[in-house]
Amino acid sequence: MAPSRALLCVSAVAALALITGCKKDLAHRVQDRIRQSDPDIVVTIRDSSTLDVKAGDQKVTVSLDNVATICKNEPDHCDDAIDRVVKNVNDLSETEKPMDPEELRAVLKSTAAVEDTKRAIKAQSPPDKLADNMIVTFPFQGDMQLVLVRDMPNGIAMLNHGALTSLHMDEQKAREVGLANDEKLFLSLPTETAAPGVLRIRTGDNYEASRIFVPKIWDAVAKQVNGVLLVVTPTRDVVFATGSKDAAGVATMKTFAKKAFDEGPYSISTMVLRRTDAGFVAAAAPHP
Repeated sequence: MAPSRALLCVSAVAALALITGCKKDLAHRVQDRIRQSDPDIVVTIRDSSTLDVKAGDQKVTVSLDNVATICKNEPDHCDDAIDRVVKNVNDLSETEKPMDPEELRAVLKSTAAVEDTKRAIKAQSPPDKLADNMIVTFPFQGDMQLVLVRDMPNGIAMLNHGALTSLHMDEQKAREVGLANDEKLFLSLPTETAAPGVLRIRTGDNYEASRIFVPKIWDAVAKQVNGVLLVVTPTRDVVFATGSKDAAGVATMKTFAKKAFDEGPYSISTMVLRRTDAGFVAAAAPHP
C-alpha cells in the first residue's frame, strides 16, 4: 500500500522539507535559519510562535507573532522578516542593545499562559539568575494578567527583572511607562458587526485585547451599544462588545467568545468585562 500524503509530509519534514508541497512551520524555519547562521546558538521551540534562545550568556524568549503576520499578509517579505529575527538573535552574542523605555508595552495575557512561562523560566534558569530572568506581571481581572513586554521591530519579548535594572525602574514605574506608551500608540479601534447588537474589534496588529488598558478610546464603541459597554477578550486579537441592556447581544457575545477561546490561538479569557470611568472591571463586580 502506498504511504499516505500525511506520512510523506512527515518524512519530508524530517528530510528538511525537500519534497514538494510539504513545508516546515514558521518556528522550525526560523530555528533552522538561526542554527545555520551560528551553530553555537541554542534554539528551543516552546510553541508554534515562541522560541527560547541562548546565545552566549544571553537568554531570551523570541515571539514570532509579528513575523507570522508579515508572512501571512505579505508572503514576498516573509524571508526578509525571518532574516531580521536571525540578525537580532545573532546580535545577542555581542553587546546587547540597551532597551529604550518607549519600547515598553502593557499587554493582556491569560494567567494560565503566564504561569506556564514562569514554570519554564524556573526550569531553565540557574539559581543565581532566576530573579533576573523572571517576567514582570500584575494581576488584572479574574483569570487575566497585565504583562510588560518589549516591542521591537521583529518581535515581542516579555520584560524580565534584569531589564528593569538596566532601565533603572522598579515594577510600578515600568507599569506606568508601559501603560502610558499604550495610550500614546493605541489610537484606533475599528469595529465590524459580528451579529445584531454585537461588535467585533479587529485592528490587525496583535494588540486588540491589550487596548482594554486604554479605556478612553472605547468612547465611540460605547455609543454604539445599548446600555453599559461590555466586552470579552477570548484571544489576543479578538474582542467582542455589546451593551448591558441587550440580553440577546450578551448571550450571542458569550457564545462567540467561547468558540474563539476554544479555537485559539493565544486564548485569554471568556470573562465579561464592564467599562467604568476607572477602566474595565469584571462585569459581576459592584458598580463604583
